[in-house]
Amino acid sequence: MNTSATVNKTIPTIVLGGTGYVAGELLRLIATHPQLELAAAVSESQAGETIKSVFPHLQNVFGEQSYISRDEVGTHLHGKVAMFSAAPHGASAAMIAELLETAEKQDCELTVVDASADFRFPTAAAYEAVYSHPHGAPHVLVHFSSGLPEHMGNP
Repeated sequence: MNTSATVNKTIPTIVLGGTGYVAGELLRLIATHPQLELAAAVSESQAGETIKSVFPHLQNVFGEQSYISRDEVGTHLHGKVAMFSAAPHGASAAMIAELLETAEKQDCELTVVDASADFRFPTAAAYEAVYSHPHGAPHVLVHFSSGLPEHMGNP
């Protein structure tokens, strides 16, 4: 087995909600990660604008790469893809659910990491008890695990 070919292969990576502070940190980390390559940064408000116009410190990494709209994400969902969501709390779950559905239809192996609070709790009831509004995609909660130890068990 040739492990060097496996180690050197990069994974196309998408960042949702690509213009806030968390997105900037995710983009910075992706830029230096040896196995992740930014395929797309998604922003409805900045679609068509360059990443460097929002994050000038990343201009040497992403050059003229521009933000895309959510409607364009499907063109990047093929093969194995990583997606990080920096979308706002309360909005991230519905976007992720939609993109998981699209990825499944396109036979894309999509791995998702959500930086919002939308998948911190294992049940919609637990989420609603804390945030006082319904979860945006309760049907996909079973596919997520929280990385925060204080939220890993049932409240």
